[in-house]
Amino acid sequence: MAKLMMWIAILLGLMFVARLIAHKQANDRINARKQKASSNNDPGAKANTQTKKRPAQQSNAPETMVQCGHCGLHLPESESIATSAGTWCSDKHARLGFRK
Repeated sequence: MAKLMMWIAILLGLMFVARLIAHKQANDRINARKQKASSNNDPGAKANTQTKKRPAQQSNAPETMVQCGHCGLHLPESESIATSAGTWCSDKHARLGFRK
């Protein structure tokens, strides 16, 4: 019984470490995107006023989901607002830019 408990503890520990690593990698990707947007020397990089709605797909195929760069909301690509800095769920979030 003690060996079983030890293996369960080791497994839980490994799962915890894997989750920490995945979380750090996700944060690194977000920070890299923020740095790329701010290093473009584009004064409107965070909130480009030239937004455009993406056209809706006409088929019954599943639609690609995207994540808002400000609030993290997942929404269909056709309902998102795309700018040079990222993808947003609303004009307000496109103006606000990435959450710090």
